[in-house]
This record gives sequence, structure tokens and C-alpha cells, in this order.
Amino acid sequence: MQANRAFTLLELLVATAATALLMLGVSSLFIAFLNTSHKSKISQNLREEGGGAMQQMLVQLRSAKGIGFDCLTSDPQSQLTFIDESGQEIRYFEDQDRIASASATSTYYLTSSKTNEADYLQSLSFRCFNSPQEQKYIEISFSLNITKVRATNLEFTSGVVTRN
Repeated sequence: MQANRAFTLLELLVATAATALLMLGVSSLFIAFLNTSHKSKISQNLREEGGGAMQQMLVQLRSAKGIGFDCLTSDPQSQLTFIDESGQEIRYFEDQDRIASASATSTYYLTSSKTNEADYLQSLSFRCFNSPQEQKYIEISFSLNITKVRATNLEFTSGVVTRN
């Protein structure tokens, strides 16, 4: 009599269940990787945008000829007006949830509005302090916030001593 060499139904069910569990584990790792990658990309974009805006403001303020508010008090201000190297008046302020730079001829934005987030830009503030050499130290701080998918909030703070 010949021996039957086929798999039993129970063996096939066990093999199918083991394969399904293995695929479930691999797919959950893949989904976790995608979520982490997406959050990392969002954080990187916020870091680049906030850092670029901060750097642009610091460069312009460093060579400013005059600052539009006195440094007698260290109370934070929501906007800053200054005279740039060419004698043009420039104003930094929050407009439509973005950092705006306005002169007499144009307005441009230092941060984008790619997101439809409410409160994308938070707490834009400028503080002024007098230095012992009669120069002004301007501190700038703001935070960028995205709440889609997972909340991401990055705070930016820096300062500059004016040359003039």
C-alpha cells in the first residue's frame, strides 16, 4: 500500500495562519516607518522654514541704521520697524499667519502659507535691550506649529546686536 504524501487540512491552516501573522508584523513595521518618516519630514520642513526666516531677519537687523522702538522697556512687541542700509523703512509683523516684511514698495513673506493650519505661526515677538556700547540688542522669537497627523511645534529664538 502506498503512503499518502499530501498535506492535511490542519497543516495547511497552521501554515496559512503563521504566514498571515508574519505578514501582519511586517506590514505594521512598514506603516510605523512611514509615519515616522512623515513626521520627520514635517519637522525638517518647519526647521528649514523657521531657520531661514530667522536668518533673514537677523541679517537685515544686524546692519539696520535705526530701530523703530526704544529699548527702555523689555516688553515684547508684536512688530518691529527699522531703517535698513539703504534708508528704507522695513516692518516685520504677523500677517495671515505668516511672518511678513513690508517696505514702502512691497510686502513679502518670510514663512509660507502652504498649510491650512490655524495658528501656524505663534507668538511672534521682538524685544529690545540696550547694550553697554549704546548698541541695541534685538531678540526675536516665534514658533511654527502643525497639528495635522501628529502635533509638531518648533520654537525659534535668537538675537542680534545692531552695528549702527
